[in-house]
Amino acid sequence: GLAFRASVNTGFRAPTPGQANVKEIATNIDLVTGDLQLTATLPPADPISQYFGSQPLETEESLNYSAGIVAQFLDGYTLTVDLFNIEVENRIALTSRIPITADDRTALEAIGLDPGSFRTVRFLGNFFDTETKGVDIVLSKTWAINGGTLGMDLSANFTETEVTKIRDPRAVNREREVEVSDFNPDWRGFLAFNYAGGKWSGSVRANYYGEWTDAVATQAPPNAFDQTFGEAVLVDVQVNYEVSPWLSLTVGADNIFDEYPDKDERVGQQGNGIVYPQFSPFGFS
Repeated sequence: GLAFRASVNTGFRAPTPGQANVKEIATNIDLVTGDLQLTATLPPADPISQYFGSQPLETEESLNYSAGIVAQFLDGYTLTVDLFNIEVENRIALTSRIPITADDRTALEAIGLDPGSFRTVRFLGNFFDTETKGVDIVLSKTWAINGGTLGMDLSANFTETEVTKIRDPRAVNREREVEVSDFNPDWRGFLAFNYAGGKWSGSVRANYYGEWTDAVATQAPPNAFDQTFGEAVLVDVQVNYEVSPWLSLTVGADNIFDEYPDKDERVGQQGNGIVYPQFSPFGFS
């Protein structure tokens, strides 16, 4: 009724052609001033990127190890608990948005480069390492009820990521560090009951999301500041009826309690028409 498991492995991920050649221009709104600004995402080989310190992309490398148990007890319950640790070196990611100052423009023009109307620039690079660690817990059980079966699945996950090394502080500013560590909830949970018997079947699912933080480049309340959004539980329900061997009817609803993320309190975001956070892990639609 009890088993142990563990693993250690290394990995690598080469840069893709898309990462090495991506180029796009976006119009953003400065949350502090409200001005429109052009943000350029350029290939690492672009001369403007090279001026700001870009290098050819290198391969990511990782070291992963995990250990866990599997236990069966109390007439059919199954419990698994797994601890994991993932270290990524030379992580491939976009830099922060690097401002193009007046001095930068003068220096760029002196070497024959024209940044045009770009206010900031960013590019992909291997500028930091990360360590991700956490635990997965899963409990499951099946019961026989009225000629059918009722299954339960309960799971919880804690995942924490931190930046362990920064090679260029311009490429990984405070906003980027907060995004890596707190942009996703540390805690996630899931509870589901599934029933099947005769012509009827159905399920009830609940998803739990812990709190998370949306960071900004420059904190200037009330227009711009880091905001931490609260936890939430979303519940989905579905009922199925088998009319015949070739026809079944399903009625269901997602998020039956109409749960929304907290509203965005930053004046700069509200001025852009943003009521709910753009990057909520469970959306707002």
